[in-house]
Amino acid sequence: MISGRVAVSMLVWAAFAGPLSAVPTTAALPAKANLASSHLAVDASGAVGVLYVSGGSIVVWRSTDRSQEVVPVPRGAVVDGFVFSQGQPMVLTQASLSCGDLSILVRDQTGVWTTEPVLGRGRTATMTTDPTGSPVILSSGCDGALEVRTRSGPGRWTVEQTGVRTLPFGRVSLAVGAGGVIVCGVAGEQAAIVTRSSTGTWTRLTLPGPGALAPGETVSTLRVALDPSFRAVSFIVRGPSRRPIRSEARSPVLRLASRFDGAIWTQIATVPNAVSLVGTGSALAILDRSGTIAVESAGFTGPVTGPSLRVAIGADGLLARVQGRPLSPQLLVGV
Repeated sequence: MISGRVAVSMLVWAAFAGPLSAVPTTAALPAKANLASSHLAVDASGAVGVLYVSGGSIVVWRSTDRSQEVVPVPRGAVVDGFVFSQGQPMVLTQASLSCGDLSILVRDQTGVWTTEPVLGRGRTATMTTDPTGSPVILSSGCDGALEVRTRSGPGRWTVEQTGVRTLPFGRVSLAVGAGGVIVCGVAGEQAAIVTRSSTGTWTRLTLPGPGALAPGETVSTLRVALDPSFRAVSFIVRGPSRRPIRSEARSPVLRLASRFDGAIWTQIATVPNAVSLVGTGSALAILDRSGTIAVESAGFTGPVTGPSLRVAIGADGLLARVQGRPLSPQLLVGV
């Protein structure tokens, strides 16, 4: 399953344009696409990308002309992130599986791929875009420092410290809103949620659920987003770690989608059985176990019926999802 890190994968993308549609646009994906490992991204222009594992190459497929091209990922590099920016794919890579130099592969309008070094090294990272379409990177450095990197132009990156340190195997998530509002999440045995206000102040929030992690408890999944009011939203899975503990009491697994109201986390009642959360800017989509998607954006708020295998949402609320069987997968864009 692609959770942000793959050594070998295929990149598939299709371009759509126009406002959020009441009748979804449908595009057929290549037959036998590995939907279990797929990942989607949507940008402000309406471009939609699907990242999935296939064979031994990373390939770009376009629905507009059905053409394919190989993405020049260096041998041995790890793919940590994938976004669309101004209609072009960007792939975040790390030079090694442990801790290596961070770079992004950028495709320009002429189809030329370039490798752009990113300041510093990381042992885990992720990438999203801000509401203007500029890429933003969240990484855990070799020393565990959780850092945010913003891009003001090709090759021009600014590094900002969050004040949080992570363990080696912490997994990170990120959402960026207008005015510099940011929310970061770290899953693992030292889980954390930290936000940045529009004034540049970093604040560490409590974890959703029954307070701090108990001995032997871990967060296996933590995804974060921002709602249309720029409040932090999270989906967390808390439960016992796999390591043995002395106490006979083991906490049950807790799966919870909730919103931070400025003081506490409150469960989102419309999604009682959440299984996933995606968000970009001030738009978010929560996938329920039933297959229904709860959407919150400036232009549309409400349920979208499923079933859906993978979901993504753009900063303006453009929804993309993968449905269908392995031999005939489809990409739907709109609600």
